Amino acid sequence: MIDSSGDPWITADCGQGQASTEMEPDPNDKTNTRQRPRFDKGMAAGYQHRKFNPADGSIRGEFGSTAWLKGWVNVEELFKGWKP
Repeated sequence: MIDSSGDPWITADCGQGQASTEMEPDPNDKTNTRQRPRFDKGMAAGYQHRKFNPADGSIRGEFGSTAWLKGWVNVEELFKGWKP
């Protein structure tokens, strides 16, 4: 989370991008094909502007997807005193 004080929220995200799929021969049945994931969109990192709806906890993600915020974790407090 970079900034949740306004609308939209700004998050810093890093990931492999949206997955796509491709068809390949089924090794168990040569007369059939199967679908397999193909992550060809490459790695990406950057700031994302996300619309948050406090009424239902929904947050808009990439590619039009929606997720729901279930709560917060104070990472500093959670790991206070922890030593690697």
